Amino acid sequence: MVNGTQTIQEVCECCGEITADLHISEITVKAPDDPRDIVIKDKDNNNLTLKTKERFLSDRTASFIKEGLMDEDDAVEFRAKKELKYGMRPDAMCSMSIDIVNGVTQSFCYKTDNAEFLKKYSSSFHASTEKESTELGTKVGVDRKGNIIRMKSEKRVDLVTRRVKLKANGDEEEVKYKGQFETPWFRELEDRTRTLYHKTMLDCKTAIKEFGEKEVESGKAMARFKTADDFKKYIEKNCR
Repeated sequence: MVNGTQTIQEVCECCGEITADLHISEITVKAPDDPRDIVIKDKDNNNLTLKTKERFLSDRTASFIKEGLMDEDDAVEFRAKKELKYGMRPDAMCSMSIDIVNGVTQSFCYKTDNAEFLKKYSSSFHASTEKESTELGTKVGVDRKGNIIRMKSEKRVDLVTRRVKLKANGDEEEVKYKGQFETPWFRELEDRTRTLYHKTMLDCKTAIKEFGEKEVESGKAMARFKTADDFKKYIEKNCR
């Protein structure tokens, strides 16, 4: 019970930490043969007309897929079994963000130093072969299947409201660009050129000595250059 209201706590599939308190209205359905219009109060004290389990889950499946909490294989399984992994709910993750550059929403576990996370994914996420930043973006965590999630930009989503997080003044939080994508000129490049520039910096001994291996690997060294021309002049002089 939370403030006298019945809730169910969801936990992250990867780190095991609590992600959100579900209101009872978020998992309540009516019997499939019940013809009545049954109305209850949701977590905001608004009226909510109950649906059958099949209708409720069918309506939610598309949003779960969009949020990265289900995939098409899960959807096929749902249509066969008429329920999700946890009955009314799919896997839960402790973070959700919109990658503005890629135009996708990612659900992932970001608590990469958590003991449970390390027990499961230390050998993969923290492997030396998995650079902090690549042309695909910066490592931010793993998805529900343990795949490493990389993002080029991040606009955080509130796990309760499922909307972009707000600042204290009520405005939406700003987009946070990652690594080399902090730089406007880099974001405007074609993918092939981004890959070439990033690899050039990783292989440039002068850049590593000047900026440090960690800053070069994270992509932040590239963000030091104000324009693409400044960067090209640097690599032509120092990275041949």
